Amino acid sequence: MKLRLHVLSILIFACFTSFSQVHTINTAGMTFDPDTVTINLGDTIEFGSLGYHNAVEVDESTWTANDTTYNGGFYFALGSSGGYFIADSARTYYYVCQPHADSGMKGVIIANSISVPVPGCTDILALNYSPLATIDDSSCVYPLPTPANLFFSEYGEGNSYNKYFEIKKLSKKPIYYEKKWIETLKELKIYIDKYNKRPSQFCEHRMLYSWLGTQISNYQNNKNIMKTNDKVKLLWEEFINDLKYCDYFL
Repeated sequence: MKLRLHVLSILIFACFTSFSQVHTINTAGMTFDPDTVTINLGDTIEFGSLGYHNAVEVDESTWTANDTTYNGGFYFALGSSGGYFIADSARTYYYVCQPHADSGMKGVIIANSISVPVPGCTDILALNYSPLATIDDSSCVYPLPTPANLFFSEYGEGNSYNKYFEIKKLSKKPIYYEKKWIETLKELKIYIDKYNKRPSQFCEHRMLYSWLGTQISNYQNNKNIMKTNDKVKLLWEEFINDLKYCDYFL
């Protein structure tokens, strides 16, 4: 039993670390660049050369007050070449440049709990949509439009023993799917207008995050609805080129 638990721990650790990333924070004048970084547990924060600054972890109250009291966390000295920091718990880490904290030179590192990528269908309009999936694996299956103008020929090929179905070109578009797509785009716009950011897989609007990722992939690869529905594709292009939203897709 102990051996099984040990092997399982190794596999979980390998899975987490295989998706870890390095995020770099530099200094630009009297600011940290970027001053807000969101990471997953296992990711590495790299502070670049600090010059006449330092980077010192402080409590939230100290950070809010532009104070400089060190809380015993990470500490990268004044004028050092920087260093590396790996978050050991899912929380927000606050830090300041002590010589310039009163000028507002400070930053935050938001560490989220580890999220193991789950492949599956992320399109909410698909028949096999998986609310647990975080990575679209192109397995989505969509409902077929209702057949129209179906004609059965009894005497195909000239005799009554060789029958076949003749399906003429459908006269109707999959209106339901198009309507749901447009409604979801409206929900996405409302979210961005309210929160001034794209939805995240870690927020309560995870469904919008999955849908957005699928549409970006569909548009970039000209597949699925972006390939078959000119109206949807035009609406998407208007959306990502709209001055109100385009900055979220650079």
